Amino acid sequence: SGEIRCLTCDEPGNNRHPAPNPQGTVVLFDTDRHATWLRPADTELHLLNASAAERGVPSRRITWLPGPDERPIFGPAPNTLAWSRGEAGRYRVVSSGLVSGHGSLQVGGVGTLHEVGAGWVAPLGWSPDARTLAVVRGNPLGPGAVEAVDPATGEPVDLGETASTAASLSFNADGGW
Repeated sequence: SGEIRCLTCDEPGNNRHPAPNPQGTVVLFDTDRHATWLRPADTELHLLNASAAERGVPSRRITWLPGPDERPIFGPAPNTLAWSRGEAGRYRVVSSGLVSGHGSLQVGGVGTLHEVGAGWVAPLGWSPDARTLAVVRGNPLGPGAVEAVDPATGEPVDLGETASTAASLSFNADGGW
């Protein structure tokens, strides 16, 4: 209809970085609602069914580890996602499938797609052929360096310190550019 509605306004916390699936029926986002004074940087991923949210059904938490889980994106395959995870002072881009369990969807086995160590890193987007993942690294509060990563080898190609995040989401049909 073109009408704009906030689907998480009645939910607590700062609900940020929405990532809809290609069909627009499900939205991933990160939130700080589970942070405490002992873990102020604790962010978790939530999953929201758009049609259920319009009926008042709240989002569901899908990550549970202490530390930052943020900036989710849907992967190239159905029910797969990638996000930035921080553990013990190290950041990496991880991926998982959504699986049914305990009456709802949750993340399955988590694998590492790209690790940078102490520097922050987050996924930006997949190429259409799923052979390249664009990531940004550096400071999450400012412009970062963009890299193209081959998930099979983990080898990054630096796209420059001044590459814009919008440009990194543009790929040609075969993912080569």
